[in-house]
Amino acid sequence: MVGRKIYIFGGANSTGYRNDTSGFCDLYELDVDTMTWTECETHSIPPPPCYGHTATFIGDNKILYFGGKGYKDLNTLHTLDIKTMEWKQYAYAGNPLVPRWGHSASLHNGSRVLIYGGRAFHGYYETIDVIDVSSQLIEMKPEEAAKEKIRRKQEEKAKQREAMNNLQNSVQELQSVISQLGEELVNQKKHVAALITAINTVQAENFSLKKKVDELTGETLPLDLASLTGSLPISSSSSSTTATTTTTTVTPTPGQ
Repeated sequence: MVGRKIYIFGGANSTGYRNDTSGFCDLYELDVDTMTWTECETHSIPPPPCYGHTATFIGDNKILYFGGKGYKDLNTLHTLDIKTMEWKQYAYAGNPLVPRWGHSASLHNGSRVLIYGGRAFHGYYETIDVIDVSSQLIEMKPEEAAKEKIRRKQEEKAKQREAMNNLQNSVQELQSVISQLGEELVNQKKHVAALITAINTVQAENFSLKKKVDELTGETLPLDLASLTGSLPISSSSSSTTATTTTTTVTPTPGQ
């Protein structure tokens, strides 16, 4: 915040894809008295699109931007003159500043910016770096800035190609999964069709067997067996046949 105005630079532009690290490199101004936003028109080369950087007001109408994360972890130094809206890029003459983002930055004694913490691809930092803005910032010459711009574009293109390759690999993996699911679905359909065929075969066999049983029972038992056993009880008995023998007695006549 400078005076009654807040300046917002950059920010994340994630689509949700795990390798998407794209961001913004535009600048907005918020007037806290009127609560109105204004997009600022700047000059020269701004920092690369990034988020997680720090913006520290260092006096003389200048804001110092350091670090951040974009197509890679950054350790770049830029200043913005809020009167002229001109960007300048600097090299640092002090100890090497490691690339980082998510760190903190505070102005101390009017000329030293204290950098603490942050993170990079390999983990987190717990160290303090000091940037002496009065004596250790070396403004990059226009030709150096132009080379830096070309190098940045090349790195951004390489990052975009990498992102496209990752996306294509993800699409191929998704297609492979869909193909496997399709094969499993076809196999399941074949299995269901085989079960339906087996059921139909069993039903046909049962119908044929029932028909044969009906034909057989119709030849041997013309009447319903249950009705016969219900109205004509069956019992077993022994019969005796008495044979009567007639004996004729011949009486002899006297004299014979």
